[in-house]
Amino acid sequence: VGAMRDHFKAMRTATLANLSEHLEQFERQALAAGAHVHWARDAAEATAIVIGIARQHGARLAVKSKSMTSEEINLNHALEQAGAQVTETDLGELIVQLAEQAPSHVTAPAIHLSTEDIARIFRDKLGMQVPAWIDDPALVDDQTRNRLARDLSLTARKHLRERFLQADVGISGANFLVAETGTVVLLENEGNILLTTALPKRHIVLAGVDKLIETEKDLGVLLRLLPVSATAQRQSCYVSLLADAHPDMHVVLLDHGRSKLMADTQLRDVLTCIRCGACMNVCPVYRNVGGHAYGAAYPGPIGALLMPHLEGMDRFGDLPFASSLCGACTQAC
Repeated sequence: VGAMRDHFKAMRTATLANLSEHLEQFERQALAAGAHVHWARDAAEATAIVIGIARQHGARLAVKSKSMTSEEINLNHALEQAGAQVTETDLGELIVQLAEQAPSHVTAPAIHLSTEDIARIFRDKLGMQVPAWIDDPALVDDQTRNRLARDLSLTARKHLRERFLQADVGISGANFLVAETGTVVLLENEGNILLTTALPKRHIVLAGVDKLIETEKDLGVLLRLLPVSATAQRQSCYVSLLADAHPDMHVVLLDHGRSKLMADTQLRDVLTCIRCGACMNVCPVYRNVGGHAYGAAYPGPIGALLMPHLEGMDRFGDLPFASSLCGACTQAC
């Protein structure tokens, strides 16, 4: 894994050094395949573009797969203000949406909530019948709690099936964008991204420009490295490669401060991050205070580095001091 990480780092650094050229190549290939490509300089422009695309189709209900980039620009709130109902389809994201909370972790959004917490949320928001013991969980064993967890998952699946079938537009992020072929790459374990991108008549992809990679050969390295770093899996359950599979796909490429980072040869290093969340899992500060304490879309060590540059030192200049200087994140990254 160490050798693979070194190869990945060199590959990503080389791509970022010539990012403008590769972005133009991606746009050419995506347009040739029938997709639409939009450019957004900041959060306001990105939300306006997405809302405009949704309104062209008269979208009233949007289903959305997990996307940290959309959290970065507060897309859900903007869509709701524009009159669209938005449903998160990743189980963890659905839970925190129903709880009216922000995600606490980039790969496990509801990691801060217990089974009993989630049962109470589903009872209050979805009308699920839950056992009385959730108010006194010390009375039950792990087997009983696991049965409840399964029932919660089935309730969420039933709720989401209705949304998938009714949705006018599907919104996703992107794990990677392949310049060579104009391909959008999405990794998942639940199958919700497949339904989000395939069932609605219109698919909107929101991705930071730093998601770009050069070739499908490079993708082979990343598909081995991301799952093991994020969830200790040899491979994600589903890998979707979207090029010309959808009749109406729109790709919104977001800058939002990334160009400024790329212009600095030292700061550029932070954009090699693939949002696996490994740094959070080992960080003693994050593990004690949780993701919400950072007040940002990206918590933990990567958030402490990234957010001051994306949103300004005035707002997030204190985050880099949320460190014990132990170096655990550096070793995990």
